[in-house]
Amino acid sequence: MLVEYAEGFVDNLRESFPMLRVVRGDARALRRARLLDSGRAGAVVSGLPLRAMTSSDVMRIVAGAFHHLHAEGAFFQFTYGLRCPVDARILDRLDLVATRVGSTLANLPPATVYRLERRRRERQGMANHDQEARHES
Repeated sequence: MLVEYAEGFVDNLRESFPMLRVVRGDARALRRARLLDSGRAGAVVSGLPLRAMTSSDVMRIVAGAFHHLHAEGAFFQFTYGLRCPVDARILDRLDLVATRVGSTLANLPPATVYRLERRRRERQGMANHDQEARHES
């Protein structure tokens, strides 16, 4: 599934990736969006310019993405910066950790990918909650 805001780009994505569901929407509203018919996603891949956004917008985007991820899910962020584009205060508030998982100096400017994931204790609690919910249904 792809989420894109710009209407013209949505049409382009639908033509380029006919096998994927393309949703026109604002990433800041992910928490309220009904994206998946059932279950939770395993990963989010983002190329959004988070460094150019306000802290509140970054918080809404990342929190909304994690709302749709299962306990072991991860948010992968592509960036041109030298450090993680999600401020440490936001990571702490959402109980997340960020790890640099790749970079290339061959790109101009150099590009880096960060993986954001729940801290271990948060993942364990969520996994237990997901397991209990499956047993109740």
